[in-house]
Amino acid sequence: MWYGYVGKVARINLSTKKVKIEELDRKLADEYIGSVGIAGKVLLDEVPSWAGGFDPANLLIYTTGPVTGTITQTAGRHSIVTKSPLTGCFGDSSAGGYFGVELKRAGYDMVIFSGRSERPTLVTIVDGTVNFMDASAYWGMDTRESDRAICRDLGDRRIRVSCIGPAGENLVRFASIMHDEAGRAAGRCGVGAVMGFKKLKALAVRGDGDIKVADPEALSEVMREVLENYRT
Repeated sequence: MWYGYVGKVARINLSTKKVKIEELDRKLADEYIGSVGIAGKVLLDEVPSWAGGFDPANLLIYTTGPVTGTITQTAGRHSIVTKSPLTGCFGDSSAGGYFGVELKRAGYDMVIFSGRSERPTLVTIVDGTVNFMDASAYWGMDTRESDRAICRDLGDRRIRVSCIGPAGENLVRFASIMHDEAGRAAGRCGVGAVMGFKKLKALAVRGDGDIKVADPEALSEVMREVLENYRT
């Protein structure tokens, strides 16, 4: 049994619209401790050195860590990792809010986007099931408009949306990816421009899965000690 991790990775090819579900590599998780560590290793191993930020061979990786969604302080964050179109090097950007927790509850520690869609695309993940939808109606909207429109059209107020606006769509090299009705930004390294290049307008996630820890009582005690240290 996995603790902290869900134990699943979704590989989504935007060119072919094919999805491959894999087990998270336990050795990799132990060595790189989730999130940016694992995603960085995947990027290093799988993206050719000649590929730039705006290349179908580049990956866009949504990733969480082993404490994401637990009672640990600041555990609501997730990271987005790619080869930056701004620097031409490794790029990672993190955001807080609810999205990272919901991604894990939807069934995945990491989602790896490869390829490039021919038209604007919305990807939804609900309780482990991945679907593709045409996002042409949202293309051109800003991120707050997009978030609200996607939630409305899906008929799901609980779903969490990660999306780009006109900056990402037009490949501005410092474009952000926004979450929680534009309240939370993954604002470093031009990750939004890579999302725009891939014609991925948004990723929307929702799930009811549990995030298990090995010893909940011990974790609670540690967190009580941390809070007490804050007070003193």
